[in-house]
Amino acid sequence: VGPRRWRIAFPYPHWESTIDIFELIPKG
Repeated sequence: VGPRRWRIAFPYPHWESTIDIFELIPKG
C-alpha cells in the first residue's frame, strides 16, 4: 500500500504525517 492510496481516503496535507504511521502498521 503506497502513500498515494491513502491520499485518496485522506486528501488532507495534515494526514501526511499520519500516513507514515499507517505504512508501519501493515508491516507489523
